[in-house]
Amino acid sequence: MSDSFRLQKIILIDSFWPGKSVLLKLDGHTNLSGTNGAGKTTFLRLMQLFWGERPSNIVGGSGSKKGFLDYYLPRGSSCLVYEYQRPHGQVCHVMVQSDGRGAKYKFIDAPYRQDFYIGENGLPRDSHSIERLYKTLNAEASRFVAVDDYCSIIQCHQVSSGKRWLRPLQQRFAMGFAPMTHIEKVIGSVIEKIGDFDVIKQMLIDISRNKLSQTFLQNEDDQQPFQLNKQHIDAWLSDLTAAREIEAKRGDFDELLQTIGEYKETLKTLSHIHALALDSHKTGLKEKDALEQSLSELNEQRDRLQQEHDSQLDPKTDTLIECNERLKELNYQIDALETQKLEYERQDAESFAFRASLLEQHVERQVKIKGEIEALESKTQEIKAYYEKQLDELRHTHDSQTQTFERQCAEAQFAQEKSLRETDEAFQQRKEELRQAKESRLHPVKEQKSQWLTEFEVEKSRLRNPPIPEALAEQQVKNRQALEAAVKENRLAYQARHDAQNDYQSKLDQFRQIEQKLKDKNTELRNLRERHAQCLKRLRPEPGTLQHYLDNEVEGWQNTIGRVIAPELLDHSGLDPQWNENGGDDFYGLRIALDTLAERSYLTADKLRLEQEEKNLFDNLNALGVESEGLDASLNAANTQREQAKAELDKVQQRIKRVEKNEAHLQDEANALADRIKVETEKARRDIELNMQRLSSDIEGSNKTIAAIEAEHEQAMHALHDEHLGRKGVIESDGQRLIATIREQIAADTERFEQEKRRIQQQLNSELKDSGADDTIVKLSEQLHEAKRLEKEAIDFQRKHEEYQTWLQQRWQEHPELCRRRGDCESKSRQLNDAIEQLKQEFKRRRAQLNQQIAAQQDQLKKRLGLLNQLERCMELLKSSPPTYAEELHAYAADTLPRLTQETVKDRKRQEHAIHSGKQILVQLFGKHHRSQLAEAWQQALAAPGNSGPFFQNEALEIEQPLIDVLQMVEHVRQATAQQIELHATGVNAFYQHLYNFDRAIKHTGSELSKYISEEQYFVALGEITVNVRSKMSDLEYWQALKKFGDNYSQYRDNAKLIGHRDIPDELIQAMNELTALLPSSGFKIKHLSLFDIEFSIYENGQLKHARNAKELKDVSSTGLSYLALITFFTGVTAMLRKQNPTVVCWPIDELGDLAPENIEAMMNLLAKQNIQILSATPTADRHVLALFSRRYLLNKQRLHEVELPASKLDQLLNAMQRENADV
Repeated sequence: MSDSFRLQKIILIDSFWPGKSVLLKLDGHTNLSGTNGAGKTTFLRLMQLFWGERPSNIVGGSGSKKGFLDYYLPRGSSCLVYEYQRPHGQVCHVMVQSDGRGAKYKFIDAPYRQDFYIGENGLPRDSHSIERLYKTLNAEASRFVAVDDYCSIIQCHQVSSGKRWLRPLQQRFAMGFAPMTHIEKVIGSVIEKIGDFDVIKQMLIDISRNKLSQTFLQNEDDQQPFQLNKQHIDAWLSDLTAAREIEAKRGDFDELLQTIGEYKETLKTLSHIHALALDSHKTGLKEKDALEQSLSELNEQRDRLQQEHDSQLDPKTDTLIECNERLKELNYQIDALETQKLEYERQDAESFAFRASLLEQHVERQVKIKGEIEALESKTQEIKAYYEKQLDELRHTHDSQTQTFERQCAEAQFAQEKSLRETDEAFQQRKEELRQAKESRLHPVKEQKSQWLTEFEVEKSRLRNPPIPEALAEQQVKNRQALEAAVKENRLAYQARHDAQNDYQSKLDQFRQIEQKLKDKNTELRNLRERHAQCLKRLRPEPGTLQHYLDNEVEGWQNTIGRVIAPELLDHSGLDPQWNENGGDDFYGLRIALDTLAERSYLTADKLRLEQEEKNLFDNLNALGVESEGLDASLNAANTQREQAKAELDKVQQRIKRVEKNEAHLQDEANALADRIKVETEKARRDIELNMQRLSSDIEGSNKTIAAIEAEHEQAMHALHDEHLGRKGVIESDGQRLIATIREQIAADTERFEQEKRRIQQQLNSELKDSGADDTIVKLSEQLHEAKRLEKEAIDFQRKHEEYQTWLQQRWQEHPELCRRRGDCESKSRQLNDAIEQLKQEFKRRRAQLNQQIAAQQDQLKKRLGLLNQLERCMELLKSSPPTYAEELHAYAADTLPRLTQETVKDRKRQEHAIHSGKQILVQLFGKHHRSQLAEAWQQALAAPGNSGPFFQNEALEIEQPLIDVLQMVEHVRQATAQQIELHATGVNAFYQHLYNFDRAIKHTGSELSKYISEEQYFVALGEITVNVRSKMSDLEYWQALKKFGDNYSQYRDNAKLIGHRDIPDELIQAMNELTALLPSSGFKIKHLSLFDIEFSIYENGQLKHARNAKELKDVSSTGLSYLALITFFTGVTAMLRKQNPTVVCWPIDELGDLAPENIEAMMNLLAKQNIQILSATPTADRHVLALFSRRYLLNKQRLHEVELPASKLDQLLNAMQRENADV
């Protein structure tokens, strides 16, 4: 099943061969052979009809020659049938018949059936019978359609909404899925074997026709010359160019007037600022002097503070030094006493007294020992009595000694307890003294801390709302009040502008309404003039026109040709009309029912009626002229009111700018004040934070001081406690050692008593027993010697005891006093240190406050000096502006004046530059158009007496009134000439648009064509063949000027459509002027064929050759090869028009005899690859060529025979030999 579109059969029923049916199958390359005149070309032309060509374009009737319909469909039973296939197995056909006036086409969605078309009687059936028979097969059939609708269906054209009913037929019966517009022109060019480049170019023009102006194409030969009247344009440019240029720069000139108004306000502002700067400078000098005086006083206070601090600090420092010296000396004395005491303790000095008290005992012992020795030397009774006595004495001595020791022990205990009580009392007293010293030190520190805490809370509360200078606060209040007043004034100014805008808009609307009425009236007047001119043409046509000829030569033409002829042709004077008295009521063989056409009243009206209509039109013209003049006067009055409203609006706009500038200045001042307040607030915050940090540091220092005092107190208490414990320890240790010594002595004495008692008893017993005394004496001598040693030792301890007691009474008793004095000295030293530290802190704090105040004063003085310098520079800049206060302007803060001066002076320079530039532009403009009335009015206004005013730079303001006067004249000049220019520009633009569209269409067609020309080599002698379409539009002398005009006119029309702005721009007038200079005064006619060239590029035998006309194409190679190049070209055109449609196109090609067989084969291969079949007609053909065709037909005696390929001579000889052998 094929998915392509393909023409399969052509059937002729009762056609040029009466009563015969002819079937021509086209399912491949097909060849028609026959003698000359047999009708081969007749069959080929049927292909053009299938693709939608008008029958009159295929074969036109002239004289005795029949037209297509008269030849192919001469009878009502004549019929042409084209059977073709569509994708998905659909086979349908189209039936073509003639109704005597033209061809009619009917589509049937079914294959052709001969029994449906030819009756049993062998005669053709009528169309109704045929359609009825096909309906029995449920085959859909269309109604009869005319040639244009048939062409739209078969070529699948894009149809408009008015032809919407064609779309279903296209979907069912078209030869493609997409449009293949103008494919019939290629078929016609192929069959005609066109080699004339002009004809080929005309074909490309026809292909591009739907993109071009039909008027210029159809009337190419008789188009009136296109021309412009240079004299008229020069006349317009004499005044209009100046008016246009001023109108184009109206915004600049309005802005210049506004700049002049702003300049006046700027001068007033500068004078106001100068006056403020003078006053601010005087005030600043006074404030500077006050700040310098205050700064001097603060420096003196700082010097006095230093002196007072030194006078208070030096005595305390000296006292502290003395106190430290005394403390050092006391520590030395105490350390010496304690060292001596430790040395006595090491010698156990407390036992000196006890050991010294044994002196008497040792003496008595010596006496006893001596007496014992003496007794030993006496008799026994005496010995006994002596020892008994000695024993009694020993017992008595022991008892008394024991009592003495006990008494001494009790006294030592009592002395120890007394010393301990005295030490405890001294400790408590010293402890109380330390506590009082601590409290006395803490009290001022705590009071200072309490004060600093209070100050810290105060500063903390100030930090939440830092104070600002009163001057700044006062300036801010004044600025806020002035800003509120400015906002109110701004609101009033905007309300005034709203009212002025409404008034101006009302005047403008009124002006536009009158202007629109005047335009409408002028349009109506112009239309009425055209109607009047048309009426005059109908009444009195110009000699030489077609209507003049018809009125004089043809009677009743209005009801015949007048109903179908184009109205513009009636005024044409180059048609050379002739009337054929014997002619029928048809047109070139076409007869139509004229009665069905409406008559044209302006042609059929009688002369009297036309004269009455002309009179009415003339009267209406006069009336409209009077109304137009009245509207013109009203327009001038409305324009005056509009200008006055515009001037008032400009004044209000100027007021708004002044108010907005004042508000902006106040807002800038407010922002500057806010910034200054922010800076001052931040500075105050930093100062408060610094104070808080200082207070925090002081409080922290107080806490540290309190902690240090507490720590020193604890340390002193620990020292006192340690001292007290040491003294108690000394007392207790001394008492305990003394008591322990006494106890030891009692124990030793008791032991000696017992020993001595036993010895005496033993000695007595021994003496009594033995009465020997030598050994005893020796022992007693030794004891006596020992007693003497002990006596000497006791005397030594007695001396030491006396020294120790003397040291205790004279030196050691000073130790408590020295310790007390040392504690007092340490306490005094600490108090002095506290006082000195507090004095230093107070000095540091007060000095920091003074330094802070001095720094603040210096900063203020620096700012004040900077402001004074800035004000001096401001006054230098403003020296040309007399100081004068303006009541409507605000008294700006002094520190905002420098910035305001810079900005305002900058504005003044900018405005002066703008005014100077504007004046130069005006001078140059009127110098360029010095002959215009606007330039004359400008010079007269400048020569008038100068404007007087309160401003000192009047030379910069002298152009204000002259400019106002000139601008009021521009509108009248613009309106006077705009309509004339637009009338001429419309015609020029139509001419340009046609050429521009033609250039684009031809280039686009050439570009598309180049895509489809095959570059593959099919022919032996020919290589690559390319075809290019080259535009020659740029070769036209006037093209660039015309293009410039077209671009400007297009922009003008776009603006007119978008925004309704119909003013002709200067660029368009200039472009018309340039175009006029290039175009000939007599005009010119368009020749489309001369606007582009077709260029063939052919590689023949390796050489590249170009051909731009038929002669060059023939010169490239032989006739056959030139024809092959054309075939390649037509192949590309066919592919371009067919696009992606899977349509097999059948070309009718006549006479292939000029081509070599191998080139015919190569051509057929090329066409087959391009999905193109051929229907060829040749009188005779080579057998090799015939073998290339799928079907071969022979035309002979009005019959069409399908024939087989004839046998070759070799085959004939072989067949003859086989027959002879068979006969034998």
